[in-house]
Amino acid sequence: MNSKCIDLTDEFLFAKCILVEINGPVIRLHTHKFDEIAFVLKGSGIHEVDGDRYPIMRGDVFVIHGSQAHRIVEQQNLTLANIIYERKHFREIKDEFKELPGFSALFVYEPLFRKNHPFKSFLRLSSQQLENIKMLISQIKEEQEKRHSGAEKIVEYVFRQMIVKLCRYYHKSDNQSTKGILKISSAIDYMEKHFADKITIETLYNQINMSSATFRRTFKNITGSSPIDFLIRLRIEKAAEMMRKKPSIRVLEVCYSVGFENSGYFGNKFKKIIGTTPKKYIKQQQ
Repeated sequence: MNSKCIDLTDEFLFAKCILVEINGPVIRLHTHKFDEIAFVLKGSGIHEVDGDRYPIMRGDVFVIHGSQAHRIVEQQNLTLANIIYERKHFREIKDEFKELPGFSALFVYEPLFRKNHPFKSFLRLSSQQLENIKMLISQIKEEQEKRHSGAEKIVEYVFRQMIVKLCRYYHKSDNQSTKGILKISSAIDYMEKHFADKITIETLYNQINMSSATFRRTFKNITGSSPIDFLIRLRIEKAAEMMRKKPSIRVLEVCYSVGFENSGYFGNKFKKIIGTTPKKYIKQQQ
């Protein structure tokens, strides 16, 4: 079935994040220009994301990146509350909350690597946690409907409260899959910060208090890649980003800046991942 892109530009003129309520199935596969947090308030159903299907029920919370084609089918008395937000706004939030335990795992890595751990590490709220979140949803709904002076500020304030609470709930989850992605997300965060340094497997598994074998297996299960291959790809992506920002930069400077010690090896990996040589890539940017 073809996907359909949904655009809520007019609504975003009001606020950076908005509430959309859904009662019943979303039949058509669709994508959109924003991301969303979906809360299952009542009932159950099947959530289809990029061709894979996952059962959902009351209390489930999951983040959907707008580029992922998705829909709800086989719903049973289903009620959803979706908080949708602009991607550029999320980048601001990410800079503010990236050190918050559970943030990267819930909002970045769980949606990104969902295919590799079939929806096992999403968040399921307890009854009390769900009631706490429903209170915040009600506040957003009231402000959004009445649109009194300053309403968009209140919506934004409540949205940030919601993010903090969700991160706390996720970090405290007893779900073993959730614990796994929390630890792996910490390792990935470490790679992001220290990609230019000399990083070993031992460095990574010691960071998250895992054995070498468990770390390698868990990392592969979640990301679909070995830790070393993941680090190499990260470094190459950082290199390409440097070239885009500074097209006059020398290839050798980029090579050493992102943690490679051998320019030939760097060139081979760059071509394999980006599809062209570093020199040609720089010329393209120029």
